[in-house]
Amino acid sequence: MTVYRVYKLREDGRVSGPPHVIDCHDDEAALQEAHRLFRGHLREVWDLARFVGRIDPARRRTYFEQPLAKP
Repeated sequence: MTVYRVYKLREDGRVSGPPHVIDCHDDEAALQEAHRLFRGHLREVWDLARFVGRIDPARRRTYFEQPLAKP
């Protein structure tokens, strides 16, 4: 299991508080759990300093390129 951090973001892309820590088997499972945790909120998933993905409910997409925020 890998420890991931899920950051809930404000509309301006800034982190809105401390990360939610989750244990998951892989990146896909971490993204699914992040989607379940913060429905309706922009969020990013990180594995320490490695960006895993960003979930944007406004666009109904998950992005894997450049992150908005850094942990």
